[in-house]
Amino acid sequence: MKQRKGFTLLEVMIAVAILGLGLTAILAAQAGSFSMSAHARNISVVTGLARCKMGELEEVLQKPDGFQELDVIESGPCCEGDETPNVSCTWKIEKPTFPDPVYGEMELDTGLDIGGSPGGGLPGMPGMPGMPGGGGLDPASLGDGGLPGDPTEMLGSLLKEGMRNAYPTLKSIFENSTRRITVTVTWKQGEKEQSFDLVQWFTRPPTQGIDEDALDGGGPNG
Repeated sequence: MKQRKGFTLLEVMIAVAILGLGLTAILAAQAGSFSMSAHARNISVVTGLARCKMGELEEVLQKPDGFQELDVIESGPCCEGDETPNVSCTWKIEKPTFPDPVYGEMELDTGLDIGGSPGGGLPGMPGMPGMPGGGGLDPASLGDGGLPGDPTEMLGSLLKEGMRNAYPTLKSIFENSTRRITVTVTWKQGEKEQSFDLVQWFTRPPTQGIDEDALDGGGPNG
C-alpha cells in the first residue's frame, strides 16, 4: 500500500502568506471603495444644501432693505427645515469697496518742455515758428491739453478728465448695487472635517437703494 505524501510545513506557510497578502489587498480596496462612495454621497448632499442657502440669501437681498452697509457674517443650518447631521453653513455678504480717487497722483498735466529755443520754435519741432514777441509758446495758452492740434494728447487729456468726473458716480453705483456672497459648507467625514466654498456676485438695478445725488452730481456728498 502506497503512502500518500502531504504538503510540507514550508509549503503551507508560503500558501498562507500569499492568501493573507491577497485578502489584505482586497479588503483595502473595498474599504477605499466605501470611503469614496460616502464622500460622493456627502458632496451631493452638501452641494444641494449650499444651493438652497444661496437661494435664501438671494431672496433676502432682493428685499428693499436687503443691502446692508456693513458686511454680514453668520452661521447656522444650511437650509430652512434641514436636519442633516454633522453639516453646518457659514455665509458672508460683503460690500465691495473701491479705493478713493487721488487726483494729485493722476498726472493730468502732460509736463511738456515748451521753453524758448534758438530758432524761435518749439523744441523737437523743426520748422515750426515761435510765437511773436516771446520766441516761444506761452505755457498758459496750452492748458492741460498739450500741443494744439495733437489729437493723441488731446484725446488722452479728455479721457483722463472724463474718468476723473465719472469715477465717483461709477464707484457709488457699483458699491450700492453689488454684493459678494460666500457660502461655506462644513461637514465631518469620519474623523476628518471637510468643507467647500460657493461664491457668487449678486446685483440689482442701480436705481434701487443708491444715492440719487451721486447720479446727478457726480459723487456722494461729503
